[in-house]
Amino acid sequence: MYVDFFHQKRFSFFKHWMRIKRNWNTQAVAKGIFLCFLFFSILQAGERGEHKAGSSCKKEVYGLQFINTKIGWAVGKDGAIFKTTDGGENWVKQYEQKEMYLNGVCFINQNTGYCVGFNWKMQRGVVLKTNDGGIHWMRVFNTAKRVLNALFFIDAKTGWAVGEQNLILKTTDGGISWEKQRSALDACFETVFFIDKKVGWIAGSYFDKGDKGIVFKTVDGGVNWMRQSVGKADWIQSLYFTDVENGYAAGWRTDMEQEKTTALIFKTGNGGKSWSEQLNNINGMLNSVCFPDPKIGWAAGYDHQGKKELLLKTSDGGEHWQCKNCGIKSEIYTIQFIDKMNGWIAGEGLIYKSNNGGDSFF
Repeated sequence: MYVDFFHQKRFSFFKHWMRIKRNWNTQAVAKGIFLCFLFFSILQAGERGEHKAGSSCKKEVYGLQFINTKIGWAVGKDGAIFKTTDGGENWVKQYEQKEMYLNGVCFINQNTGYCVGFNWKMQRGVVLKTNDGGIHWMRVFNTAKRVLNALFFIDAKTGWAVGEQNLILKTTDGGISWEKQRSALDACFETVFFIDKKVGWIAGSYFDKGDKGIVFKTVDGGVNWMRQSVGKADWIQSLYFTDVENGYAAGWRTDMEQEKTTALIFKTGNGGKSWSEQLNNINGMLNSVCFPDPKIGWAAGYDHQGKKELLLKTSDGGEHWQCKNCGIKSEIYTIQFIDKMNGWIAGEGLIYKSNNGGDSFF
């Protein structure tokens, strides 16, 4: 049953519940019930949301990438892959496989790209690759019973993919073969970001008397991973580094007594040796963070109490964050700004674009 439901709605609250079932105790049960209630509230809010005119991509979108202001790809529910060549005005479906969902996409150039996700019918994590801009896609890797959540390529040959049950994969031959790497914890990894072939970070959560957000760093290309103390969090969903020293981690934590989730953004200025919390009591959860400029950054997710999108912007490197209202009233799964002016947000069925620095989305 969990696979079919997970296929309908990919997001991490259900992952919380499945992991709680594997680590059964009273505290976990209470937390699981609350998170499932919260999950259904979010799902219903998304279904009720009154969408203004959006893109022609009519699927839930979990991953998004533009390589310039015109060309981009979106992936998500039903294993769908869409491509645009006009900045998101129109999207052409390139691939679909109903028994799959795709969580992440990464293109190295206009021709070569990868997607990761999960085939819920076969119970296998999958990596797909294209060499012709998405006209044809081929499966280059399978892993049994493990969801793949994100990937990152530093060049045409070298990339990483991460997922559930401590899964870290690395390729050095353009996806022909993948080597499994390991961290010190049995974790669910949701995000990966590398600065060069040696230095990178992964993040997610692990179970130990409650779910805890974690960040790991490598300085040797993933041979060894060192845990970093990011602060009190239940989940770290997204990472972004502007250089080897300055980076951001976004996610949330849950207060069981108050029955609320609090959006979190942590910042480091020393490569992750220390992290400082930036937001002040903003309700909701954050799924994605990006910085098109060292000073200008965005974070996006969902405010379940307000039943609307959660969209934040900073213009001073994260010292202050301003809530923005784009009026879509549904969850944002991913955000990308390719420069200060041009950006896209995507989530429950539509993709919105801004060409004025986020003052408006259409």
